[in-house]
Amino acid sequence: MIVPEDDLRAFMIRAHALGMDGGDYQFLFIKTTLLTVDEISDLQSTVLWEKGDSNDEAARKGFENLLYVSNRKVKTFSIMTNKRSH
Repeated sequence: MIVPEDDLRAFMIRAHALGMDGGDYQFLFIKTTLLTVDEISDLQSTVLWEKGDSNDEAARKGFENLLYVSNRKVKTFSIMTNKRSH
């Protein structure tokens, strides 16, 4: 099943309601765009599932069975060294 990111929380709440969050089922979400720094911070917080409503606990339990896969543009750099002849 493919779920838009905006609907992900609702689907995870539904998975909890159906008893699909006990470890027998695993869910995979693939973000197809590059993550911003703010989105990376969101992944390390409760922002994706916690909205301050009565569904927070169900959402948290659903998200425990979610693997969130994303791309992050890696900045590459090289260190220039000056070699001096002695």
